[in-house]
Amino acid sequence: YLHDHTPKPVSDAEAVASAAVQCAQDMGAKAVIVLTTTGRSAGLVAKYKPTMPVFVCSKYPEVAKQSRTLYGTHGVLSDTVLTKVHSIIPHVQAYAKMLGNEIKNGDQVVFISRRPQRHPQDTQRLVFRTAVVGNPLGTVEMPESSYKGERTIFYRSTKVGLDTLLDLDKYQFVQRKTKIVCTMGPKCWSEDMIGQLLDAGMNVARLNFSHGDHEAHLQVLQRFRKVVAERGSHAACLLDTKGPEIRTAMLRGHEPILLEAGQSIVVEAVGDGYTEFEGYKEEGGETRIGLSYAKLCQSVRPGNTILLADGTISIEVEEILGERELRGRVMNSKKLGERKNCNLPGVKVDIPVLTAKDIDDLQNFCCKHKMDFVAASFVQSKEDVLFIRKVLDEAGGKTVRIISKIENQEGLKNFDEILEVTDGVMVARGDLGMEIPVEKVTLAQKYIVTRANIAGRFVICATQMLESMIEAYSPTRAEMTDVANAVFDGVDAVMLSGETANGAFPAQAVDTMARICRSAEIGVNYYQVFDFIRKFTAKPVGTVEAMVSTLAKSSNDIKPGMIVVFSEGGKVARMVSKYRSCVPVLVVTSNRELARHCQVMFGLYTMMLDKPVSSMSKMKDAVHDAIIFGQNAGLCVAGKEVVVLFSTMVTASGTEAAAERQMYITSCPGELEMSKLGTMQPLTARSREQGIDVAKTLSLRSTIIDLPMLFQSSTPVRKTKIIATIGPNSSTEEMIGRMMDEGMDVARFNMAIMSIDEIRPIVALVRKVAEEKKKTCAILVDTCGPRVRTCKLVDGPETRVPVESITLRKGQSVILAPHDPASPEPFHGWSTEKETRILVNLPDLGFQVGPKTQVLLADGTIRLEVTEVNGSEATAMVMNDALLKPYKSCNILGVQLNLPILNTRDRADLDAAVELEVDMVAASFVQSKSDLEYVREELASMGGSEMKLIAKIETIAALKELDGILEEADGVMIARGDLGTYITPEKVFLAQNMITTKANIQGKFVILARHCLQSMVNNPRPTRAEMTDVANAVLDGVHCVMLSAETAVGSFPAESVSTMSAILRNSEAATNYPTQHSFIRDVTAKPMTTEEGIAGAVAKAQLDGSSNLIVVITESARMADLIAKFKSCVPILVVTTDPKVAACTKIAFAQYPFLVPVLGNRSSLPKLVRRAVDFARDEKIYFGGAVTVVHGANEPNAEIEPVMQIWSEQDLKD
Repeated sequence: YLHDHTPKPVSDAEAVASAAVQCAQDMGAKAVIVLTTTGRSAGLVAKYKPTMPVFVCSKYPEVAKQSRTLYGTHGVLSDTVLTKVHSIIPHVQAYAKMLGNEIKNGDQVVFISRRPQRHPQDTQRLVFRTAVVGNPLGTVEMPESSYKGERTIFYRSTKVGLDTLLDLDKYQFVQRKTKIVCTMGPKCWSEDMIGQLLDAGMNVARLNFSHGDHEAHLQVLQRFRKVVAERGSHAACLLDTKGPEIRTAMLRGHEPILLEAGQSIVVEAVGDGYTEFEGYKEEGGETRIGLSYAKLCQSVRPGNTILLADGTISIEVEEILGERELRGRVMNSKKLGERKNCNLPGVKVDIPVLTAKDIDDLQNFCCKHKMDFVAASFVQSKEDVLFIRKVLDEAGGKTVRIISKIENQEGLKNFDEILEVTDGVMVARGDLGMEIPVEKVTLAQKYIVTRANIAGRFVICATQMLESMIEAYSPTRAEMTDVANAVFDGVDAVMLSGETANGAFPAQAVDTMARICRSAEIGVNYYQVFDFIRKFTAKPVGTVEAMVSTLAKSSNDIKPGMIVVFSEGGKVARMVSKYRSCVPVLVVTSNRELARHCQVMFGLYTMMLDKPVSSMSKMKDAVHDAIIFGQNAGLCVAGKEVVVLFSTMVTASGTEAAAERQMYITSCPGELEMSKLGTMQPLTARSREQGIDVAKTLSLRSTIIDLPMLFQSSTPVRKTKIIATIGPNSSTEEMIGRMMDEGMDVARFNMAIMSIDEIRPIVALVRKVAEEKKKTCAILVDTCGPRVRTCKLVDGPETRVPVESITLRKGQSVILAPHDPASPEPFHGWSTEKETRILVNLPDLGFQVGPKTQVLLADGTIRLEVTEVNGSEATAMVMNDALLKPYKSCNILGVQLNLPILNTRDRADLDAAVELEVDMVAASFVQSKSDLEYVREELASMGGSEMKLIAKIETIAALKELDGILEEADGVMIARGDLGTYITPEKVFLAQNMITTKANIQGKFVILARHCLQSMVNNPRPTRAEMTDVANAVLDGVHCVMLSAETAVGSFPAESVSTMSAILRNSEAATNYPTQHSFIRDVTAKPMTTEEGIAGAVAKAQLDGSSNLIVVITESARMADLIAKFKSCVPILVVTTDPKVAACTKIAFAQYPFLVPVLGNRSSLPKLVRRAVDFARDEKIYFGGAVTVVHGANEPNAEIEPVMQIWSEQDLKD
């Protein structure tokens, strides 16, 4: 408490003193010994109320006497105290014994003293050290802790402000701490491309031994090491084993067979003979296939599922026919080919973790060629890891670090014991999504990462992170958010697979990944991260961990430029990475293997020594050299503090035993330049010029996850709502009905691509289907808004024959020209041998851009950089190869355009929307509160004053004016597509985080839009990145998620809705609602209104009393909205007579409508409540238990003198 409420940054002396107290408490020290000439350091120690006695040792009697006035301190007088630190221990032991606190041999103590200075009274530069009484090695080793308990509580917090999003200068010197693993493949294994990957940010090269032979891999490894040596890099190499896999057998004639839903099938366990066995399907007869798993029939039982071909075919086991055969039923129709992969969810597969091929790969390649890491596939137990260790050690691979890939249920069940012996883990999201319900992968990722963080094991997140970049120059918004959330979760490294191995833009993929990671790290609340890891680490910890954890603490307290540690065996490096320092950590070592092992650990950079530092006389110079190295490498700016940890005897043992460890704070040589302080600089000149506020929005995300939650399908009532965009593929009566059945809450009509005449009949159809199904489905109209677009394309200025597209090449020069919509000149552009000319409908283009301005076309898929401005026109260079089609969006990065909120067409659309009595309108390109006031006035004049007004946040101006916009809007939509063309795309997720938190505190609903399940436009299943993106949005606090092209033009509209619904339900099941409620209540401005106070109490009472339904009787939904603000974990049934109120519950978190003819009076309230509860039971949103009822004191309406009651089941019966 004292530490948290002390203003930061603190002085260096106070940072050392508080770190010493923390270290003493974490390691269970018997005493803190303060060596001082002034007593100041003793006062700083006493401030933090250590639980053990503090002995203040001084040669000055007055200092020893004065210590008696300080909390927990005792004065010890000694003449030798300043020169011989360890000689004071006998004096302290004698004094402690007198007090009844005996200090024995083997007990740990913490010393605080000054470093040798010119002036003895200079106590600003303190040093603290640890020692073990009677132990010359100076350490006590404790078993490394793991996460205790079956339920894994996860906390992560972010701090985001406008300066975080908009001030590019402020963060130019921030170094990326999350590492990047790149898979080698044909598109990136040339020397030139390897060099490009290293320059872009690759830390580890992954060789996938599921493909290729030793000779081919050796050539890649040799090229990699050659390029690494030329660049002076410490990049590491990783071998990923093929592992024990199950494949389908051959088929007759090598032709695929069609498996049909409902048909019977015989599956035969043919073992190693799968390459010779031939399956078949006989017309009107038997269907038989083979699997390579010989013990199939001994492992599965009736009811188990067999998944084939990446999970696209499901077979349910019905009967075990014998030792080699079973009968199953096909669950879906799909063609099956040969050698397709197979997964057995929930089944312990009895196959060795290493096949004969894997053992050969490890011993005759990995060990032989001294690789750094091995990633072992399908690790299921501690014994698997020990077996891998034995195989490696026998072949001379003792320094090879083992990464256990967690990709099935057994690996999750035995995860804690695997952590005891593995060096690191990989979240293999691909196969893991086959072994557990795919929508649970996000929760499994958090479970694995959190427990690995507490255990101090590095963790890599893999599979489909930037999948779209295999073909596209830029990733989707969902993919960028997925990577960012992995950083927020606490991963040490992220991995690229096909993006670098086979992708069209390998170097761009790495560069994009690096920028996203760096941007995410800027938003991390490192105070909270350190606090979480320390609190959940079991105490006491060993000497090394106790000492090292103080480095991260001190970095939070004083915001130094860098941390420097000396390490040879690797434990210090691993521990300092565990505690997630907010600044770079320079690991100084002579161990080249350790330098490469640091390449997968968060925040670590390395400096090589010729040999370990073995004496104090050499340590001073070594520290100075390290600081200069860090300064030259851009890790630390001149004049900033540097936190140093070193030993007086650095050895190359596994425990790094030392006679004494010291931590102190010094400075980087040179004069401090404020412009280079980055995150430590309160306000840059750029911020002042642009009026950027540096205030931060804190957010908190918390989950509670256990293993049963990961393995079983969660069926809580879904509270997060789904908007589905209606388009050509979802406008039929049948498809609208299917989407409603799967969970569509709101039907959205995008006026940018549809006319009002087109939507009229579809709106009527939606209402007809809803009425027939006795459902409520709200209608939302999304305005086109003021958009800047490119022109119609023609073949040239003379002939002007229309063309479908023009080709743009990287490095090509293009002319951007303005076009005034009122001008008679044709709105045409072209690409000829002479010039490429593109017109945009922005008359003042020349005034809006300048050299180096980024112009984004076609939703950011085409990037141009302005090189010159000539009057009203601009010359720009194309940054990536692309095809430009007519009338594509044009955005100018970082520029606020002066455009009206409504154009002529928007007004006509709004007028028609009022006529159609739609429920809500989303206003595009809102830039201020006054914009919304104007739209409200227009709606009111048309008769639409009751419509909900949603502000789409998609510009810089909207971010700056967000607080005012939230005051006026009913809710906001995070329009990630356009927002990522006004701010740097890799910061969109930070903006998303800030917008969501602010909206939650204001009690306004927030909608997440753009690229949520984008891959489902063409595929029946989303990528892992998309599912993780949606799940994390729920945990962040969005009320509603939106499907756009997925339902409008996609091939699987209904499946998109059902998939979204499953992801939402499972994410909600893991949400830590008490923490969410406390956070929102704590940061809500006080005093609250009466309504808000009661709403908060209702939500809290529900959490405390565990009622299973909240019934709110209302005419306006105001009270229901306030209860939803405080994140109720149960459904809120809104009982109302107003159809508009009922419809608008479909966009609000946790709300469900119950439309009644009249509310009645106070005496009829019990009957109304029972009707409401019966309705909730019929709708399957209530399954029994207590019910919280909110109503008026003298009439049912809760808006008038609200009253809260909790009704038991017996009350409902009576």
